[in-house]
Amino acid sequence: MKSNYWKVLFLTLVFAVTSCGGGGNTSRVLSSISVSSTTQTLPIGISQQLTATGIFSDGSKAVLMTGVSWQSASPTIVNIDPTSGLATAITLGSATITATSRTITGSTTLNVTNAILLSIAVNPNPLPTGVGIVRQLTASGKYSDGSTRDITAASGWTTLDPTIATVVGGAVTGVAVGSTTIIAMQGSVSGQSALNVTTNTWSPAASLTAARYAHSAVELLNGKVLVMGGVNAGLNDLASTEIYDPAANSWAPAASMADARAFFPATLLNGGKVLVAGGGAATFPKGGGSNGIVGVEIYDPALDTWSPAANMTFARSGHTATLLQNGKVLVSGGAGLSPSAEVYDPTTNSWTFTASMLDSRTDHTATLLANGKVLVAGGNDAIGATASAELYDPISNSWSAAGNMAFARAEGSAVRLVDGRVLIIGGSGYNLAVVAEIYDPVSNSWSTTPSMQNTLQWETSTILGNGKVLAVGGNLPAISNAELYDSVMNTWVGAASMANARRQHTATLLPGGALLVTGGIGVNLLSSCELYW
Repeated sequence: MKSNYWKVLFLTLVFAVTSCGGGGNTSRVLSSISVSSTTQTLPIGISQQLTATGIFSDGSKAVLMTGVSWQSASPTIVNIDPTSGLATAITLGSATITATSRTITGSTTLNVTNAILLSIAVNPNPLPTGVGIVRQLTASGKYSDGSTRDITAASGWTTLDPTIATVVGGAVTGVAVGSTTIIAMQGSVSGQSALNVTTNTWSPAASLTAARYAHSAVELLNGKVLVMGGVNAGLNDLASTEIYDPAANSWAPAASMADARAFFPATLLNGGKVLVAGGGAATFPKGGGSNGIVGVEIYDPALDTWSPAANMTFARSGHTATLLQNGKVLVSGGAGLSPSAEVYDPTTNSWTFTASMLDSRTDHTATLLANGKVLVAGGNDAIGATASAELYDPISNSWSAAGNMAFARAEGSAVRLVDGRVLIIGGSGYNLAVVAEIYDPVSNSWSTTPSMQNTLQWETSTILGNGKVLAVGGNLPAISNAELYDSVMNTWVGAASMANARRQHTATLLPGGALLVTGGIGVNLLSSCELYW
């Protein structure tokens, strides 16, 4: 009996001490709870520790570290750990948060606001570029709700050294050789990319999804590059296509053509669609023609679809396709050594013959002149490589002689210079084809340039933003060499060599001024791509 008395007395004293927070003051009991937070607003995805402070009967205060249970009245808006009091904002709205110790409760209200920006990633990083070349950076923002958003346009951009590069809206222009840092910022959050400005250099680009040669490439109106067809390592024609995004430096598969084709031209039509006509076979004739096909297709970039167009009258391979000033497309020559040419009208989806060329030819060049006429030069005729050239006049629908080149050549390349003249380089048929030639449409005459450093065949030639012409690769076996022609000085100088030897590749000038070279044959069939700055 006495033993039970002392046990009850002991438990009573313990409860009194605990209720008063210790210290032996039997008059100190918990009266209320105050719930506090760093802020009453909480962005989505952000967590915050809440604090429960006990207010006692004697006026004292103490943080309640244990013995408190937490609850959210709206857990879909704010979720709270029932033991620790860690609150996490889930979605927009308000939620009442309650802390309870025994029968005493306290509460506060948290308001959930939009997610906030936590970090910025700037890509590409690092960024190689060249003097006078424009490259687009993108800013990707990571937000507190876990989302990632493109904030390129909404960010403020700056460069640490404007003498090396300038930046507007993420578009970086190389000013001088050197290195600097480009920064994107929103409020106090920033990201950066290391920029290296060089000149006359090559850097690797993302590889094609499929190795190919004898393919075609066209720059689309959105600045991306469409690569089509070609031949694979098994000597099979390809129907596959893919698109290069310069901003992301990446390739993505596009819709396949209905017909596999190689050795064919592709033409960007007014309005942005792409016309492919004919093409050869890697190992055997197709479509009933002599090593050529008659099929024609049109690609719509907006829909990523190919649709059939009216067939050409003749199957062709090794022919040319030239966009005329009236929006029609002139197709000339090709396999079978026919002197025929025909014009495609996109508005009526129909073909009409032109007058016959003065010479039959394949593997020639065709260049639109400033006056609207088309210069067709060289190629193979019934005997072999020819030096002849002729002009097509769309107004009179007639052909006229344009003199003879100094050398017979086929499988070379041509480019219209800034002053309107046409530069012809490389080609087979002349074993020492290191001499390039220039056609002057004013005098309807040809002249030679100083010798190039390499004999070329199946090379590419491209006019750069500075007006110079870059000749790349070619030859048999393939070479990695490149050289530059300055039409003002009438000189050829060696340029930096590619990482890979290649021929029957493509070269496409990107909107910012860099040159993209894709695929081709080197020691092996190539999927690699390179950028010239």
